Amino acid sequence: MDLFASPHNCQLQRFCTRTYHSQAWKVDALSFNWETLTVYAFPPLPLLPKVLLKVRQEKPKMILIALDWPHQHWYPILKSLSQGPVWPLPQIPHLLTQQNNHSAQSTQNLKSGCMADNIATQTTPLSKAVLDFIL
Repeated sequence: MDLFASPHNCQLQRFCTRTYHSQAWKVDALSFNWETLTVYAFPPLPLLPKVLLKVRQEKPKMILIALDWPHQHWYPILKSLSQGPVWPLPQIPHLLTQQNNHSAQSTQNLKSGCMADNIATQTTPLSKAVLDFIL
């Protein structure tokens, strides 16, 4: 399930939106339990600390897209929750968009990583295992 999406940018068939939409599986990704879910998340930056707290508490199987921003207060938590390798995203224009359809103009500081140790173990950037998981 794509946790922070809209019908226009969802990466998976099952997705969660910020506000009601008839195609959405759920509304407000932070309002329900992720413990038994396998999820993909590219949360808005202001929500990242709440997402990390939820991951720490509920331990979902997750691929998380986040900034590699070592000086942020949430960065040590992000690193402690990462299980296995972290992959830099390829430099492809408009690779990712968020709910407001705002494209990440550069993926230079964006990384993908697993929040569960049984999702993928390959170390190549966006490996086949990761792409298979997302798709």
